[in-house]
Order: sequence, then C-alpha cells, then structure tokens
Amino acid sequence: LARSAEIEGAKLRQKVEENAQLARMSRRLAEIDTHAPLELEPEDCRIGETDHDKLIELYKKLEFQSFLSRLKLPEKAEGAAAGGEGPAPLPEELPVIRIEAAGELLPLQQALQTKQEALLQVLGSGDHKEKPVLQGLALLTDDAFYYCDLRRDPALLAALEACFAGSDCAFLGHRLQESYYALFRSGWDAWQPKTAFDSALAAYVLHPGEGENGAEQLYLQAFHRNLPAPEDFCEGGGQISLFGEAEPDYCAYALARGRGLWALCALLREQVEAEGLTELLARAELPLAAVLARMESRGIAVDREQLTQAGEALSAAISRLGAEIYEAAGEEFNISSPKQLSVILFEKLGLPAGKKNKNGVYSTSAEVLERLQEEYPIVAQILLYRGLSKLKGTYIDGLLPLIGMDGRIHAHFQQTVTATGRISCTEPNLQNIPVRSEPGRSLRKAFVPSAPGRVFVGADYSQIELRILAHLSQDPSMLEAFRQGQDIHRATAARVFEVPESQVTPEMRSNAKAVNFGVIYGMSGFGLSDQLHISRKQAERYIADYFKKYEKVKQFLDGQVELCRAQGFVTTILGRRRAIPDINSRNYTQRQWAERLAMNSPIQGSAADIIKLAMIAVEERLRQDCPDAKLILQIHDELIVDCARADEARVKALLQECMEGVLRLDAALLAEAGSAENWYELK
Repeated sequence: LARSAEIEGAKLRQKVEENAQLARMSRRLAEIDTHAPLELEPEDCRIGETDHDKLIELYKKLEFQSFLSRLKLPEKAEGAAAGGEGPAPLPEELPVIRIEAAGELLPLQQALQTKQEALLQVLGSGDHKEKPVLQGLALLTDDAFYYCDLRRDPALLAALEACFAGSDCAFLGHRLQESYYALFRSGWDAWQPKTAFDSALAAYVLHPGEGENGAEQLYLQAFHRNLPAPEDFCEGGGQISLFGEAEPDYCAYALARGRGLWALCALLREQVEAEGLTELLARAELPLAAVLARMESRGIAVDREQLTQAGEALSAAISRLGAEIYEAAGEEFNISSPKQLSVILFEKLGLPAGKKNKNGVYSTSAEVLERLQEEYPIVAQILLYRGLSKLKGTYIDGLLPLIGMDGRIHAHFQQTVTATGRISCTEPNLQNIPVRSEPGRSLRKAFVPSAPGRVFVGADYSQIELRILAHLSQDPSMLEAFRQGQDIHRATAARVFEVPESQVTPEMRSNAKAVNFGVIYGMSGFGLSDQLHISRKQAERYIADYFKKYEKVKQFLDGQVELCRAQGFVTTILGRRRAIPDINSRNYTQRQWAERLAMNSPIQGSAADIIKLAMIAVEERLRQDCPDAKLILQIHDELIVDCARADEARVKALLQECMEGVLRLDAALLAEAGSAENWYELK
C-alpha cells in the first residue's frame, strides 16, 4: 500500500488504492492473535485413541463410503460383534484346497454332497452387455476353503456345473444374484441354485430405506475389522502390472472376504429372526435372487433395424417441430435452453409468466408450460418437442449401445433399491419406457421374441392396489364390488354421485378413478383439483363423499398413520417394514409427507410382495411344466414370458393360475393375460 505508486498497471494501481482499507481489514482477519488466552497445555492437544464407534457413525451419516472402507481399525475377535453376541467363528486354520483343472474336483464335489450350506463367491469382471470374464469360484464351508482358478483349464467351468447341479447344498453370500448371473451367462443352464442366506438382502429387509451397503461396509460396521480389497494384492498401490510376473492373489482375497461374510451372515440371521422378518426373507427375497439372475441372463431380443428406423422417424419429427417453433417465434434459438426459451416466450412473445427462478429467469418447467399449452400453440409444440427429444436421447440413442452380440438387452433387475420393496430396473430401465403417448409406446415394437415361431405371453394384475386396500381395510362395499366382478371405478362413481351404475358418465367414472387411486397415495384436495382441473372445494367434496361411502377405508388409512406414530413404521401383508421417522416431525410439510407414506406403504409394499411371490411361482412352474418357456420381464404388475407359439395357451393359463393363486385376499387377485409377436402389441 505504501508503494502503490510504483505499480505499473494503471487499473491495478487504482484497485489497490481504492481498496486500501479492505486490504488492511483482510490482513487483520488473517493474522493469528498470539495473545489469545488459552486454558489448555500443549500436551492436552496430543492425539489420543480414536473413538471408532463414533467415527463409523459419522462416516455413515455423511455417506463417506471411501473413508469408511479405508478406516484402519483395531482387530476384534471374529465372533465378537459390536453391540451383541456374535456368531461362532470359523476355525483359525482352514485347509485351503486350490483347484486348477477339471480332474481335481473330487474334494469339492464331496463337500457339495455332504454340506447343507456353503458360502459362494464368483470372481470376475464385465458388464451386462456381454458375457462376464470369470477369474475364479470360491466355496467356503465350516471346515475348508476351496478355490477354483477358472483361468487355467477351459473344461473346469463345465465340470463345476455338473458338481453344483447334482447337489442339494444351499448357498450363503453377499449379492448372490450377481454370482448366479455370472454363472448363468457363462452357460450354467442345468443348475437350480438354492439360496440359504444373502447378507445384502438381509440388510435390505432390516433397513429398507438406507440404500445398498457393500459387504465390506456392512462387515466393518458390525465387526470393526478391515476386509482386504482385490487391489491389496496388486502391484503399485492397486495397479496390476501389465509386464510384471506377479498377478493378484484372488484366492487369498476370497478367503479373507469369505471369512468376513461367514460371520456377517450369521450375525444378520440373528437380527432378521429377532425382528420377525425371517418369513419375508425366506419366502419373497431369497428365492427371487436366482429368478432375477435368470431373467437378466436371458435378456430380451431387440430388432436393431426397427429401433434405428424409429430413431430416424423421431429425428425427422423433431426437425419439423423445430422449424415450426422457429417460425412461430420469428427467429432460431436453442429450444433446449431454458434461458433462451424463457426470453422468447415471456419477453419477446409476452406470454404470461410465472415466478423467476434463482438465476433471475422465468421458469419454463413442464408444470408452467402445461398451463399455457391450450391457449398458445407454440407452447404445445415445445412440450411435444421436449417429449420426442427425450424419447430419442433416452430410448433410441440410449438403448442401441446396450444391445449385445447376442442381439439382446440384458437389463439389471435390483431387489435392494426401493424402500417399498418394488423391483427396480437399470441399464436400461425398461420399466420407464413411456406408454401413454403413441411415439413412446411404438418403441416397444422393437422388442421381439427370441426366435421365429415364438411369441410373448404377458399377464398383468388388475387393480391390485385397490384389491389390497379392500382386503386390508375390510370395507364391505369395496369388497362386495370386487366379489361381484363390478367395474370398481364405475361402482365408486355410482356410490359417490348417488346415481345408478347405468347412468354413470365417462367423466364421472374418470373422476372416481382419480379418487380411487388418489386416496391410496394420500392425495389432498389440492392435488386432486390440479389433476382433474376442478376447483379445490369441489375436489375436497369428492374426497369427503368418497370416505362417507367407504368408511372402513378412511378408518384404515387413519389407523395406519396412528400406528406409525406409535411404533415408527408400517408393515405389508408379508410383514415387510418401512420406517418413517418423519411421522412425528415438527415440520408440517415433512409430517404431511410422512403421513402419506404411512397410508401408501402397506398397500404399495404388499403389491411388491405379491409380484415377487408370483415371479418365484411362475419360474418354478415353467421349469416343471413348460421348460422351453422363459420368464424374461417384470414391468410393475406385469410378467412377460417368451415361449413357442404351440405353448401359448398353456403359458397363459399357467401365468394366470400362478399369479392369482400366489396369495389369498378377500378381494381375490385377478390377472389378465394376452399374447403378441412383439411387446407393443401385447395387451
């Protein structure tokens, strides 16, 4: 500051001189005050013992998974779980039997024949597009460890399948679905695995809202012990040398990890039993792991040419729409840019705008534009442009690269993602292909049976959530409507509007349908008014009239909220729990949301339970009665089977029988079946 005159740049010199006071204040703020009174000695600042329990809790809360995995903790006895009595440990010294050729399998074969349970690990790499590259298969029993090196003898994998297929041994593990998938895709067709326990699925039913936890994190949290990662056996801090002779010691890795998983499975088994979740896990989750792995390995055939042509048609439609939008706007601009679109619509064309967002730009969200589309044609064109662009980007450009060498897409079905118990689908998400618009529905034409002479047979649960609501609420009017086979929406309209069913108009039925499904999700008068484009007062009257006619439904929903307030969770028909911690929140918005979850979760979760039971039953019946037919897709409440045309009628009957008979409800389950030569035509 004292020598600012010596600064050569005029602008810089001016800035320094004008901000002299700011510079002095900044220096003062940054200067350490060496005269501050301190009431502790330097020795008090020495780092002491780490509180590992609190550190793990903090890392979990902040989702610092990499910190958690690198946490170096003191060893505990393998059986000493944190917070309780642990499982009996494995012997300190386990015989390690390495198998590198098909002729060396006798010890493993004997173990599979004599042991009721064994822990399975499959080591490999790859994605769902092509077959995985398998490195090894490890099996841990209570008295030995077997490691099969699959890189040496090409005949070993097939010989292993014969050993496994001829055994009744059930398997423990973590995310066994991934191991099953790798083996199925590698050609294991005869093996029907039995899942004794899966630590990932156990953790999921115990804590469904906490997302997925890796085996290492689960074990670390339970036992305070570090599990080695594959990179610990590699050169150069995790990099495998391409030119060195050393290679990862997968056998040592699998043994160390297997010991941890053995203890983890035993611990989680105790917790599952203590929480009363054993039946749910054994009946709906464990058997499903192999079913989902089978579906993933089968995949669904895709007509690449059909999909490419659909993409070209969408591109042409998008180009035409773009030209029309430019003409209406009077200039070209980036339609996908919210900022540019905002300027065109609300400044240049003067359309009525809503509020500005945090960037000072008028919002062009779908909600804003949908309110304007009927009065302003350019807005309707923009919404259509957005929809077609999303279809092209997500379901054409996104699907084409996922078609494998076998001409199929092998989507990934996941059990442990949603808090409700619903199965999710990724890479790609086939459950989200739009069905309400014709351009979206038409994409399904590209999904075809696996070979000529085959068809798709599908069956869909009819109004499953309303049937569950009738069963759980025991409302006599709703139960009677289902027992009589009435159109439930028409019956509801007749009761709410107090007219004979013959006089129910399409508008009345549509409004009754909105209320029927709205009450399941705790819809408010505001939400219903927005959906039906009616006044809030009228919507609230619809809901009030509905609950007058279905009093038991109202009592059930209110009862779920009160039960959740008392115990902190709600349950499904099979006992699946969903914790809802915000049910007693002081924040009104959070509490309202929690109350809606308390109403809906028992219904939606029960529907998830039922479709899982149906998938298990259908897979088993197809294997026994029609082995050439293959279950390939689950889309919400629908199952799709790829079968020979000659088996079409038999598969339809089998699907309906399994789906309707899997669980007895007072409002009986109803499945409607159909068949077609592609997914689009399947009704």
